[in-house]
Amino acid sequence: LNNVYLMGIPLWGGFATAEQASRIVQSLFDSAVGMWSRYGIRSTSSKDPLYSNADIIYPYSNWRGPIWVNANAMLAYGLAAYGYQEQALEICHRVTAVLANDIVTTGTWHEAYSSENGTALAADGFLSWNTLGYRLTSDIAMSVNPFDFGLGPALQAALSRPV
Repeated sequence: LNNVYLMGIPLWGGFATAEQASRIVQSLFDSAVGMWSRYGIRSTSSKDPLYSNADIIYPYSNWRGPIWVNANAMLAYGLAAYGYQEQALEICHRVTAVLANDIVTTGTWHEAYSSENGTALAADGFLSWNTLGYRLTSDIAMSVNPFDFGLGPALQAALSRPV
């Protein structure tokens, strides 16, 4: 079984049932699954045979283990939307600590971060989705979700109809 951060996307999209949400949360935070780290949710489980924190960007960036701010932000917003505020805030604290440490130690942000030690990986000077870290903790604490377009219930209804 290949456990990757994408398992949490149904929370972010608002189309998981309460039962599915519970199972997703269990998988994201269960140490036996290997998604949760001191620095946030890994892009790929540490139990996966292809797990790696290699500092690569060519021919493509490494999504086999590092912490990605965009993925963690999506997961935090999704968790909060389903009432898992404590877990969402913990992700926020860990990811923003990684971003703050990167600014202090390197003077910039990077594209991804090692899930083993929080060090910067690839693409120095990378801003893009890392700017999500600016409001992440306050958004979650105040129940603000800039990605909530109110589609969750409609998607749930559409997915539950017989084909």
